[in-house]
Amino acid sequence: MAVRVVKALSQAEAAYLAGLVDGEGTITLTHIHKGANRQLSVSIANAQALELLQQIAPYLRTYKRLRAELVIERYKALTPRNGKYSPELLAERERFIAAVLAITPKVALGSNAQVNTGLTSAKPACPQGNGNAEGSEEG
Repeated sequence: MAVRVVKALSQAEAAYLAGLVDGEGTITLTHIHKGANRQLSVSIANAQALELLQQIAPYLRTYKRLRAELVIERYKALTPRNGKYSPELLAERERFIAAVLAITPKVALGSNAQVNTGLTSAKPACPQGNGNAEGSEEG
C-alpha cells in the first residue's frame, strides 16, 4: 500500500482554507458507501465554494478538474437565488447533476477523453492527470 505524501500548505494557504472551513465548511464523519465505515470529510459549501473552485481549477490534475470546469460553467445559471425552479430549469439541473457525476476517474484516464455533458457544445479538455483516483466519493 503506497503512502501518499500531502504537500505542506504555506501559513497563508492554511489560514485561507481555515477561514473557508470556519465560515462555510463542515468537518464530519460520513458514509461514502452504504454499509461502509465512516470516513473523515472536510467540505466547503455555499457561496464561497464556487469562487474557491474558480481559483483552484487550473491546478487540479485529476477528473476533478473536469467536474470543476463544468460546475464553473453551468452552476450559477442552474441555481436560482430564490430556490424556485421551473419544470424546465429543474430538468436541466438534473441533467447537469448527472453530467457532473458521470465524470469519474475512469473518464479522465484516457488521454483523449471527452465528456458529453448534453448541456453545451463545448467539451472540457481532459487534464494530464496521474490517473490516481483520490477517493471514491459520489459528489
